[in-house]
Amino acid sequence: GAEGWWARSVGGPEHPPQWSPNGVLLSPEDEEELTAPEKFLGDQRFSYGQPLILTFQVPPGGSPLPVQLRLEGAGLALSLRHSSLSGSQDAGHPREVELRFHLQETSEDVAPPLPSFHFQRLLANLTSLRLRVSPGPSPAGQVFLTEVRLTSARPGLSPPASWVETCSCPNGYMGQFCESCAPGYKRETPQGGPYASCVPCTCNQHGTCDPNTGICVCSHHTEGPSCERCLPGFYGNPFEGQANDCQPCPCPGQSACTTIPESGEVACTHCPPGQRGRRCEVCDDGFFGDPLGLSGPPQPCHQCQCSGNVDPNAVGNCDPLSGHCLRCLHNTAGDHCERCREGFYGSALVPRPADKCKPCSCHPQGSVSGQMPCDPVTGQCSCLPHVTGRDCSRCYPGFFDLQPGRGCRSCKCHPLGSQEDQCHPKTGQCTCRPGVTGQACDRCQLGFFGFSIKGCRACRCSPLGAASAQCHENGTCVCRPGFEGYKCDRCHDNFFLTADGTHCQECPSCYALVKEEAAKLKAKLTLMEGWLQGSNCGSPWGPLDILLGEAPRGDIYQGHHLLPGVREAFLEQMMGLEGAVKASREQLQRLSKGAHCAQARAQKTCTQLADLEAVLESSEEEILHAAAILASLEIPQDGPGQPTKWSHLATEARALARSHRDTATKIAATAQRALLASNTSYALLWSLLEGRMALETQRDLEDRYQEVQAAQKALGTAMAEVLPEAESVLATVQQVGADTAPYLALLASPGALPQKSWAEDLSLKAKTLEKTVASQQHMATKAARTLQAAAQAALRQTEPLTQVSSCASKRGTWERLGLP
Repeated sequence: GAEGWWARSVGGPEHPPQWSPNGVLLSPEDEEELTAPEKFLGDQRFSYGQPLILTFQVPPGGSPLPVQLRLEGAGLALSLRHSSLSGSQDAGHPREVELRFHLQETSEDVAPPLPSFHFQRLLANLTSLRLRVSPGPSPAGQVFLTEVRLTSARPGLSPPASWVETCSCPNGYMGQFCESCAPGYKRETPQGGPYASCVPCTCNQHGTCDPNTGICVCSHHTEGPSCERCLPGFYGNPFEGQANDCQPCPCPGQSACTTIPESGEVACTHCPPGQRGRRCEVCDDGFFGDPLGLSGPPQPCHQCQCSGNVDPNAVGNCDPLSGHCLRCLHNTAGDHCERCREGFYGSALVPRPADKCKPCSCHPQGSVSGQMPCDPVTGQCSCLPHVTGRDCSRCYPGFFDLQPGRGCRSCKCHPLGSQEDQCHPKTGQCTCRPGVTGQACDRCQLGFFGFSIKGCRACRCSPLGAASAQCHENGTCVCRPGFEGYKCDRCHDNFFLTADGTHCQECPSCYALVKEEAAKLKAKLTLMEGWLQGSNCGSPWGPLDILLGEAPRGDIYQGHHLLPGVREAFLEQMMGLEGAVKASREQLQRLSKGAHCAQARAQKTCTQLADLEAVLESSEEEILHAAAILASLEIPQDGPGQPTKWSHLATEARALARSHRDTATKIAATAQRALLASNTSYALLWSLLEGRMALETQRDLEDRYQEVQAAQKALGTAMAEVLPEAESVLATVQQVGADTAPYLALLASPGALPQKSWAEDLSLKAKTLEKTVASQQHMATKAARTLQAAAQAALRQTEPLTQVSSCASKRGTWERLGLP
């Protein structure tokens, strides 16, 4: 192939030459350059004075084309013409022609001629060899460049090359052509090439230098282009030219040092981080330790750890030996400013200064003086009794009146009159139920009565007839003179309401006659009552049956079914109440015995049981008294067949008796619930005595027992209120029977018919009795409702105790089963 030769037209790009087996085809029409490959370039000084031979194949009778040799290198360039032309003469056949170019200076080639020295410089670094083929006469055939040959030499066993020079070098030079500097010499001009002058190295006797760059290769712990300074970590004077000019620095880690000219003292210039001093013997500001062991074992310098709570621009933030922080900021303290100082709380390690330590600000009245202001982490101050809050600034729920050195007082809100056990934190006023007043809600407001768990009810006393807006505990008002009634809302007998409606005025003196007749009637009724009580329950009404036989009988009631039924109803009611109360007393006695009250154990519980038994005993006595009154009443079995006002009143009395019987049933049910509550209390007390329940359960049970006791008291009060009502109704019925009997007897006698005045008197008295019975009926109904409400309240009071009993029963079952 072309063996690395390239062709290029003048001004055009390079391209591979036209190659054939005969060689490179040359065009006779265009000027063309052929560029030699790498093997013809570089150091070609061994070819100086030797020929470069070009062999061409030309057609018969032809000649090679004009060729010019172009050489470039070492910044020089020249063109050579061939010095001779030779070739074979073979008629009729192509022939070979050789062109010779002598690689030496000639006067014919260049003007002025190139000196030998510079010609050799060019060959020493030949960078380009080109053949320029010029157009010529068109031959009869093609012209080929078949061979390019350059004569050279190299070391070996071949015959000697006489054209190669042998040089004798002066001082500072070496090499076959004295092209190199001797050891200890360098080029005067760095990188000046083999033809630059060699001069001695300037390394201050501490090494050799590079012959081309002149840079010294230093030893003896020196450095620099001329070994003019000691290496880092050494000190001394390298210009003295001795091997020990540079000595090791007496610094940590043999760091850099220098010599102070005035004193000759060695000072370290590059202490390790955190150290300072001429010998790095102390720690830098913000570091602590003892690097040289001046105060004990050597300790490296470490950065002070102050948790970011010091000023980074300040000096003296920590002790240089111990590392304890000395200037803590943001209300912090500690060896590392890691905690809040006394009187502050929070976290000293949070990043934002505003979120670090905050003042305790303990309330002066609610906190304990003389102790640590507050917890350094949570900020909780030391509070007085019953005081709460981080800063001890408020009372516990259920306490009030924060005072210094004493704490808060208990609200002591009444369990019935207050809605909750909390009060106003400053005044101590409890939240009262409707109609209740007092700081502890322990009494009814003026004009209210019936203190209970629902509050107090309004008295509703008549503003005209009542002497005061306040009423008694049973709701009856204190009347002004001339007024009567529960609410003082009507006038007394012999009194009437004035025209202006402001007060009751006594009737005129003419009413004295009526009053006298009424007194006589009352006396007769008294006699009749005695007669009825002494009667043999026979049939005293025989003669009246004939007189009343023709009377209308649309609303007649048989007397022997009416009055005895009233007494039986009341007796049944009273006996039921007495049995329930008696059963409750027996149960309480069993509870007291089971609690070993006789052995002075559980003193508070036994006291409560004794109080409850006393209440039930009083209730039983009252019930027995009422039953005795009913039992002593004698009512005739037969009565007149004529329907009268008395029969209607008796019917209403029976209805009232039934109502009271229902009320008694409810009271008995309430008493039964109280009995169950007592049983539950006994079970819980026994569990407490056996140690099965905790102290908190005992206290809760005692509180619940107080509620039961209040309910029992309310039940006793209700029974005491209803008992007078029942007695009043019975008295009314008894009075009606006593009033009616004399008049019926008069009517039965043939010659003793009443006169007109007697009839009018009887009519007036009947109306009065009718009003009295109606009033008694109203009072009895109201009393029954009150008793029912009291019973319901007692039932609600026992419900929490029932829940406690259920919990206690479950716990007892778990304990028997061995469960926790």
